[in-house]
Amino acid sequence: MAGVVGVLTRCKFQIPVGLDYLLFSLALFNEGLMFYAHSHRISALDKYIHHILLIPILSGAVCSLFEVWLRNNPVLELFRTSMFITQGTWLWQIGFVLQDTSIWDHNDPETNVFMAICYSWHYASVILFLAFTYGIVYWVLRILKGNCEEGMKMQKFIQADTKTYTALLNGSDEE
Repeated sequence: MAGVVGVLTRCKFQIPVGLDYLLFSLALFNEGLMFYAHSHRISALDKYIHHILLIPILSGAVCSLFEVWLRNNPVLELFRTSMFITQGTWLWQIGFVLQDTSIWDHNDPETNVFMAICYSWHYASVILFLAFTYGIVYWVLRILKGNCEEGMKMQKFIQADTKTYTALLNGSDEE
């Protein structure tokens, strides 16, 4: 629903600004509710890793809700992006834990502690990935901006030089 409204807001329809983020936030709250309800009647480890998954889901929902009023805020956009990437990597972790049950003791509290540490590693990796990506984009744009500034100087020089040649060809003394 949020995607449909996102497309419609860019069309000629009269849709209130921020409705796309509001529906996106509601969709994430709904996803969090489904994962919370899904975590009943399963082992302690499965329940714990599903509850950890609620952190990025609900954080992304609250962030999207803030973006209804604070549009184009780079801090909120980076935080929301980090939560979505963390949600995806943590779902892979859940699949790995649920796939190979012989490695994990589903009733050992030490395993829960290790899963909390794993979640911290996931989020730290996502932050490093975003910082690395930001650095590359910043570096490339800075190089392009430098090239653009030199190009603009050359263009101004060529335009100024063209005026001189035009004045000379026309036989006037103007520059």
